[in-house]
Amino acid sequence: MDYKSLFSKSLNANPGSLFFQAHSHHLWPDIAFEGMNQYWQDSTELVDKKWEKIFNEILPKARSILKDFLHIQDSNQIVFAQNSHELIYRFFSSFDKPQKILTTNSEFYSLSRQLKRLEESNWEVIYLKTDHLSSNEIKNLIIKNAELHNPDILIFSHCFFNSGQFIQMKDLESIVFSLDPKTKILIDCYHSIFTRPLSFYHIAQKAYIAGGGYKYAMAGEGACFLISPPDCNLRPVYTGWMSEIDKLDNYQNDKLYYPDNANRFMGSTFEPSGLYRFIYVWDYLTSQGITFEKIHSYVIEMQNLFLKYFKDSTFFKDAKILGNNKNQHAHFFSIKYDNFESAEFAFNVITKKKIKIDKRGNILRFGFSIYQDENDIKEIFERLNS
Repeated sequence: MDYKSLFSKSLNANPGSLFFQAHSHHLWPDIAFEGMNQYWQDSTELVDKKWEKIFNEILPKARSILKDFLHIQDSNQIVFAQNSHELIYRFFSSFDKPQKILTTNSEFYSLSRQLKRLEESNWEVIYLKTDHLSSNEIKNLIIKNAELHNPDILIFSHCFFNSGQFIQMKDLESIVFSLDPKTKILIDCYHSIFTRPLSFYHIAQKAYIAGGGYKYAMAGEGACFLISPPDCNLRPVYTGWMSEIDKLDNYQNDKLYYPDNANRFMGSTFEPSGLYRFIYVWDYLTSQGITFEKIHSYVIEMQNLFLKYFKDSTFFKDAKILGNNKNQHAHFFSIKYDNFESAEFAFNVITKKKIKIDKRGNILRFGFSIYQDENDIKEIFERLNS
């Protein structure tokens, strides 16, 4: 199938550009426009009544897609918000006193910044170094330190944003079910979901799982989610009126109510076009038989071709890729330089050649998806080696 044709609007609007930022800003498929248009029509025609459709049709449909794709037992375990940080902070706000947190040194900026701020408020945060470790080694490191430190909260990424290291599902399950049941576990899955077949059927019975639509879900902003265990009884301090949406007609000012599902993490009025895009994109891709197996297989082909050219590239002679095991790696490559200046120089050259990537310190990241083909991979190295 000609996957690139599904993204013709973005590609045609940027002639000559090579987009390798799927891990950061994934291009929107053309079908996403129809989702945006439908939201505009609903807002125009239904006016305030649009919220009835959003709560009775759009949210349940979006939950159903996630439930089926991630193999969650109950769609009521799923709640949406504008961004994953909003949901994670609601989770943090549920605790009445400072907590002891076990995490890694490889978490995304938003979380690492929030953890630094919590440390200023007397929360204890223990950082584990995951640099250059395999999936099995990360599993053992987390379990060992959880036994040693007995944390209140364990929060870490399924796939690390800096190195691209992917924790295999068997190792993820071992972590979740080896810990003290009192420990709350939150897993950031933003860089792993929608890249390959994944089942959180058992994990979601104990752990909280966060993710969103901006990357491989191809839906853009505003379609982030949190999956909570079915027995969750947390009461976020950071809360909003939508947590009482099912009681709104009989609202009682003197009683604070939290529902017996993930809606306890809902906030207030939000902009739902991301959920429309999410639904339209995945209804269409599913109708075309584009499965996660096919997406993952295609991306591995592109990555293998990239590795072939990278090996002989003079442009990257002073850099190295942080791991490339297809079973333990993200859909992006992290290319590391010894220092920030070298990475900055390489990044500027790459950008001037109209190759779209991103940089994190002394690491350049090349992301892969189905809107690239063999010619795009070859073109990268032809431009850089000329």
